[in-house]
Amino acid sequence: MLRQTKFPAEFNQKVDVQKINIEVMKKWIARRLSEILGTEDDVVTELCFNLLEGSRYPNIKELQIQLTGFLDKDTPKFCKDLWNLCLSAQSNHQGVPKELLEAKKQELIQEKEVAQRAAEAAQKQKESAVKQEQDLEAVRRRERDERPNRGRDHLGLAGLRLHEEDIRHTVHHLETATFRVELVALKREIPVKDGLAADPAPDHQLQGHPHLEETIEQLLLMSGLDHRPGSRDG
Repeated sequence: MLRQTKFPAEFNQKVDVQKINIEVMKKWIARRLSEILGTEDDVVTELCFNLLEGSRYPNIKELQIQLTGFLDKDTPKFCKDLWNLCLSAQSNHQGVPKELLEAKKQELIQEKEVAQRAAEAAQKQKESAVKQEQDLEAVRRRERDERPNRGRDHLGLAGLRLHEEDIRHTVHHLETATFRVELVALKREIPVKDGLAADPAPDHQLQGHPHLEETIEQLLLMSGLDHRPGSRDG
């Protein structure tokens, strides 16, 4: 079967297993086989490990023939990739393929970028939370500062309104009392000074003016003051 199978040219190059980091290669083999098979297969993986470690100079052609029954059409590509990595590894003093080193480097860069973006997002979220708390505290402080002023303004305006009402009420009573005194004085034809009437004059002085006397009586009744005998102002 070896004679019937056409192999890549690189399969003619030898690989010294002692010059490669076998553990790194095992990790790649296990991961790649799982990708091809869609699951972890310990049988196939151990077969590949044994063929790779069974000799200092493994035969990649024999490995491909034995893996064909498991990997089918994916066998040639898998074996070619494996052998190229082994050739690269033995040329590196670390025994690690350059391709894997570059892939690992890119992976670390991506992980670092992801971690950095996550840290930046967390920092922005933290700053936003702090800003919201500061704004909320400013609102609370402003409300606390305004609350006493609102209370004082309310009480001051209310007190002022009450004071104005008292003044108007007092003025009204004074005007009414003065008006009453003036009516009584007019009815009696008594001089009025500062809202106070002098001694009463005889009523016969108004008897010649019946209409005037009737008008004064009506005004006295409307103002709540009745000068007739028995009234409260009489």
